Amino acid sequence: KRAEEHRDLAAKKAARVAPPGGGGGSGGGGMNSQERAHYKELGQMMSDSVDRREMKEQVIMRCGHMFSQKTIDERLKSRNRKCPNCNCVFAASDVLTIHWV
Repeated sequence: KRAEEHRDLAAKKAARVAPPGGGGGSGGGGMNSQERAHYKELGQMMSDSVDRREMKEQVIMRCGHMFSQKTIDERLKSRNRKCPNCNCVFAASDVLTIHWV
């Protein structure tokens, strides 16, 4: 539940700094192309590689790969306890929640 609250808060913060509507030249208030590219890159880095709509919230300590809580929970429930990126076997005790501050 707490991770969901953190995700929602991060989404709200991201929406505040998101480039306005198409980024059309309205003067100095919008982002330039370099800032938009940087913003897009940050969004990709924080997105879960399995489900891009979800934000990375947990790390598998055995291999260091990060995923959303949804992805990790699905792996644990289905007993398919291998990292989606490198197939490293992990247990629930190998998962650590990330607190983005």
